[in-house]
Amino acid sequence: EDAPAVAAGGACSENPAVRAQRRFRIRRRDGSWCQVDLVGSTYRSSTGELRGLAVYRDVDDQLRAERALEQQLEVERRISELTRRFLRVAPGDFRSCMNEGLETIAGLADADRARFVVVSPGEMELSGEYQWGAEAMRCRPRITDWKGEVAQFRWSAERLVAGEVLHVPRVADLPPEAAAERASFETDCVASYLGLPIRQDGRAVGFLDFARGPRPRAREGWEPAEISRLRLVAEVFGAAVQRLQLEQELAGQLEVEKRVSDFSRALLEHGAQEVDAGIERGLEAAAAFVGADRAYLISGTTSGAEPSVHDWCGPEVPPRPQRMGAEDRRQQRWVAEQLSRGELVRFERLENAPAEASEWRESMLSDGVRSYLCIPIRVDGRLDAVLGFHWILRRARWSDGDLAVLQLMAELFVGALRRKRAERRLEANQQQLSQAQKMEALGTLAGGIAHDFNNQLTVMLANARYAMRHLSEDDEVPRALGDLHRAAQHCAQLTRGLLAFSRRTPATPRALDVSAVIEEVEDLLRPLVPSSIDFQIVDRHAGARIVADPVQLQQVVVNLVVNARDAMPDGGMLRLTISTRDLSRAEAAPLGVAPGPYVELAVSDTGIGIEPRDRPRIFEPFFTTKEQGKGTGLGLATCYGIVQECRGAIDVQSEPGRGAIFRVLLPESRSLAEVGDAPALGAGPQGRGSVLVVEDEPAVRRALARALREGGYQVVEAGDGAEAIGFASAQRFDALVTDVDMPHLGGIDLARRLVAEREPLPVLFVSGTAVEALQSPRGPVPRCHFLAKPFSDAALLEALHGLLVERRSSQTPR
Repeated sequence: EDAPAVAAGGACSENPAVRAQRRFRIRRRDGSWCQVDLVGSTYRSSTGELRGLAVYRDVDDQLRAERALEQQLEVERRISELTRRFLRVAPGDFRSCMNEGLETIAGLADADRARFVVVSPGEMELSGEYQWGAEAMRCRPRITDWKGEVAQFRWSAERLVAGEVLHVPRVADLPPEAAAERASFETDCVASYLGLPIRQDGRAVGFLDFARGPRPRAREGWEPAEISRLRLVAEVFGAAVQRLQLEQELAGQLEVEKRVSDFSRALLEHGAQEVDAGIERGLEAAAAFVGADRAYLISGTTSGAEPSVHDWCGPEVPPRPQRMGAEDRRQQRWVAEQLSRGELVRFERLENAPAEASEWRESMLSDGVRSYLCIPIRVDGRLDAVLGFHWILRRARWSDGDLAVLQLMAELFVGALRRKRAERRLEANQQQLSQAQKMEALGTLAGGIAHDFNNQLTVMLANARYAMRHLSEDDEVPRALGDLHRAAQHCAQLTRGLLAFSRRTPATPRALDVSAVIEEVEDLLRPLVPSSIDFQIVDRHAGARIVADPVQLQQVVVNLVVNARDAMPDGGMLRLTISTRDLSRAEAAPLGVAPGPYVELAVSDTGIGIEPRDRPRIFEPFFTTKEQGKGTGLGLATCYGIVQECRGAIDVQSEPGRGAIFRVLLPESRSLAEVGDAPALGAGPQGRGSVLVVEDEPAVRRALARALREGGYQVVEAGDGAEAIGFASAQRFDALVTDVDMPHLGGIDLARRLVAEREPLPVLFVSGTAVEALQSPRGPVPRCHFLAKPFSDAALLEALHGLLVERRSSQTPR
């Protein structure tokens, strides 16, 4: 192919006026070819012969230098162009720009394929790929399984990640340990390969590689100068990818900050009732941030109460298994220990968990978890919550910045939950305050009602007894009066119960016949239980005795029966059983009582039962599972307090959906049960002396005066305190019987004035309210006694007789 140029040079040489200059190849002695420049001219000698002079110059080195310079200039031009394009490209157009740049640079490298692969930090894994390939060469698909890619081509990957240039002029010359690479190259029709690593801050961040396919007269490999120029190009590509990553990280950080800000504001704006929904949405956002398939938050792990658990899972994965058994806790012990020390538990590859966590690791792998992250949140030096993530469909990849954001989100979660708990505690305190105010108002109302009501009952009972004593027993009237008397007595019991329930009467423990107390309260229980409930009282040990306040015992029974009733909204069976049992030491120890004989009051129902998580809290004040406004949470707490005061115990047996049994165990007493009042129609002890009766209700005053006169006393009646002072200034009295609540001058102030003037003067206070009415800032009145209305004539005479006997005893010389 160089013959025409040589022939043209010969034609020119025949013309002396033309200077010949041609470039062609000649073969050296060693058989190689070289480029030469021919410069020559002809002339005629003195004899007229045509002669010529020619100079041949080897220009191979010059041509190589010129080509190198041209290539260098072209590379610099292309680098400048690529740099400008990379600086201007939008993130959405970056891939197409990269692929166009690879096509351009492949032409410079005389390559049929160019590819840029990003290496993820921390591990030898591939995390992204850009590529261009000529039509004549099979272009490999984008890498999707990074772990498999690295593991399969470990010989080449290890060298590139270590920063070595991988130059393979002939694929056939690859060593045996690169058999996988050779097979892949042959499949992809690669004859020569060049891999250029890109390193930043001492670590590999990616590599740029080129491949040539088999073609006629193709060069084998690349010259060192070419490799140097291409390494410069690789750095440009690396800088472009790093810039994109920085922009993405910045944009991601701005987006995260916006999300965290929006999320924090949303949690703060949510009320206590909406916090749970807000946290679940936040878990979804946190999972999306790190690409997790499941997210969960467990809060209150060391508070002693039931932890608060929130879960979220993606649509393509099952919910998180609830592993709460003893075996599960044993498997999770290693994780729990790490979290309790405030250490993150994180495995991008769960297979890398240490040997001491092997059981937990296998358990998680069996659930399909590929990557795991759990962040502890500590409050006041103690573990308060954990935020966890599971990756099921893919492996995890996170940075230190991601972990910092998740830590912040976890603290926001816990802050929201703590605010929720604080608001609920505040709400509970407000409910407690409201309940206390209601109880105080009820007590005030009950005291006022009881005062007026007991006055009327006193009149009714006194007149009924008086009439019954003076009528013939054969007449129907006494029987009617007896019914009236019993009804009035029942009303008096209800009034005492009202005062007791409103905390207006103090506890007065005494020996009680349990059956008798239950019989008295039965009339109060029946109206409380609807007809849809079969209510029965079973007395298996009549006459069983305990020492307790009768009204408080009734209060325990009423509260337990009402609690059982509320557990059966659709009806059922309710049993109140009285029995006795002897507790052995083994039986008594778990209940916290002494062994011995006990009276058992068992209230059983067939209702909804008690959830296991609620069992430890049912006796807490203000704890209730009823709807708001339908329960105060005080009933069982009151029962527990009363039983504890009696040195007893309450045992509870219940299963959800199978009802409940509350067993009240009270120590059995060997003492004889006390009676309440003296016999209704019996005569009290006779006395003598003058008594001043002060009562603002005329009917009550007449009943008191009549009973005292029948008891042998001389009685002077006064309608108020001022009138009583007038009588007391005119004559001397042996005793004063006075109401407590009176207009103008109350009974306590009246008694104090009269006792100061004529001490000693026995005083008997009578009132329809509680003994607390006798409390005074100036201290108690000496030699006084209290008698609660209504009372029998015999009780009145007995109380007054006791006061007079006490006065005479104090005046007798010793």
